[in-house]
Amino acid sequence: MRKIAVFASGRGSNFIKIFENIQRGSLNARVTCLISNKPGTGAVEYAEQQNIHSYVVIPKDFPSEDEFGQ
Repeated sequence: MRKIAVFASGRGSNFIKIFENIQRGSLNARVTCLISNKPGTGAVEYAEQQNIHSYVVIPKDFPSEDEFGQ
């Protein structure tokens, strides 16, 4: 089984599909965390409902775009 982190910034439709495929057994993986650049999104809310750790990293909290991307 592979451990994966998922990156999302919106509703979380792709994240939800990944999670559903894991639950169905179509994907042999476990989501270990969700990383988002926007708090309060559908993806973050869904992660919380599924007891998946989520981390929000906000670009404006960094002095530059380069430092955010590192």
